[in-house]
Amino acid sequence: MVAKIEKSTFNVIRQLYLRDPFFNQTQSCNKLHICRTTMRKYVKECIEIKRLYPKRLKDVRFRLPLTKKVLIETRLHRELITALPSLIDAVTLDRVLVLNLWEDYNARFPFGYSLTQFSLHYRAWRLNSNICQYSHRRVRNIGDEERMALVKWTKSYNHKSWERATAILGSFDRKPVKEMAIHLNRSVKCILRWIDNFNREGIAGLIDAPYTTNEFIVIKVQEKQNRLVKILQETPQIHGLNRASWKLEDLALVYQKIYGEYISDSCVSALLKKAGYGYRKSRERLTSPDPDFKLKLDNIKSILSRLKPTERFFSVDEYGHFSVNVKGGRSYAMKNDNRIVNTSQKSKGYLIVTAALELSSNQITHFYSRFKNTDEMIKLLHILLLEYKSNEKLFFSWDCASWHASKKLYKEIDLINTTAYRKKNRTPVVELAPLPASAQFLNIIESVFSGLAKSVIHNSDYDSIEACMTAIDRHFRERNLYFLRNPKRAGKKIWGNEVVNAEFKEVNNCKKRVSRARPL
Repeated sequence: MVAKIEKSTFNVIRQLYLRDPFFNQTQSCNKLHICRTTMRKYVKECIEIKRLYPKRLKDVRFRLPLTKKVLIETRLHRELITALPSLIDAVTLDRVLVLNLWEDYNARFPFGYSLTQFSLHYRAWRLNSNICQYSHRRVRNIGDEERMALVKWTKSYNHKSWERATAILGSFDRKPVKEMAIHLNRSVKCILRWIDNFNREGIAGLIDAPYTTNEFIVIKVQEKQNRLVKILQETPQIHGLNRASWKLEDLALVYQKIYGEYISDSCVSALLKKAGYGYRKSRERLTSPDPDFKLKLDNIKSILSRLKPTERFFSVDEYGHFSVNVKGGRSYAMKNDNRIVNTSQKSKGYLIVTAALELSSNQITHFYSRFKNTDEMIKLLHILLLEYKSNEKLFFSWDCASWHASKKLYKEIDLINTTAYRKKNRTPVVELAPLPASAQFLNIIESVFSGLAKSVIHNSDYDSIEACMTAIDRHFRERNLYFLRNPKRAGKKIWGNEVVNAEFKEVNNCKKRVSRARPL
């Protein structure tokens, strides 16, 4: 058999032939470390290239095209092709062996092909007909009902059923197992197992047995989980670790140390996740230290739940002071466009917006102040008394800032509520409903100020204080107009009209009939 050589070696032979067609081949074989038979073969190829393609001899990339050997069809060949299917069906071994097949053929045709010629013709026939190499381990019989069921499986959306039906029907049609394994992305061993199961049990052998859990393993896993939770509820310092919180590696190490049983970090993570544990970041929550927190909040909810159409409830606060200059903020921009705002800027002035939000009508009343003090609160009080003169009572809610709870303010409210003052000025009664201490997060007008900042303050660069005031006035004017056309109360839970908490609970009776506040 002639050995194959590297392309570089063949190119050397080609160069030697180009220099001298009658070069010393024996000496060249010693230098190239190849035998004389190989040398003669490749020299002959050079001769053929020169004869058939004279212009391509110097092209080192060109080789003679391969030609397939044509088998001449003779009487012996026709006899062999006719007999091969029956010879393969008669094989009872797991795999068709050429030697055993030739022995059966030689017994039937004593004057037929030799083993070498038989192997050559058998290989060509098998490649052309694409016949399965496995004889014993293939499907030989499929009933009509089984065929209908398998065809139905091939058209179903169940991937398992489709691939098993495809393998069984393909095996019945003598398709090679390797080819089906590549098509189904399965191993040959898996395809053969399906075939054996079908031959032994029919379609029932293709259906997986129902999954059953091992009770011992379930108990063991639950025990591991309980042990881990018990360790997790203790601090790492108890177990000699200089840490304030647990890591998966530490939990696995401590578990192994206590119980003498190895457990991996991934197993610790999976068991704790199954138990409902995971890494959570602590969040700072706004809280109020006021001992009368619940009492004050319930008072506000009570007022709102029975608020009459002739009564108004105001949430009051101040926004600012803030400087009028170039402001930063979030905005749409190109990915590489990094907007920079200088921290040291010359201010064009300062503003304080004092405002009151009427909750039932969602209307804002505002003006600009120079300071945050009691005089500004008294000014706002008289503006609202004049604006809502036709009502019977006005409720004011604000945080516990010093100028919201001054003696001067209380004295002014007492004066406004006197009969003589009300009769003379025809004003409503004023009642205070202060928020708990340090509970600015309950002041509903703060959300309105957040919308104001996002709309007209962030990313702004006003030329003057007057331009900024014009933008703020327009924002509140458009907001008031919107809620006049689309009535909606401000606030949610603070109104206190819910029968029960808005959550799914078996003890809740969401259809419980209670007296409701009259619609506004």
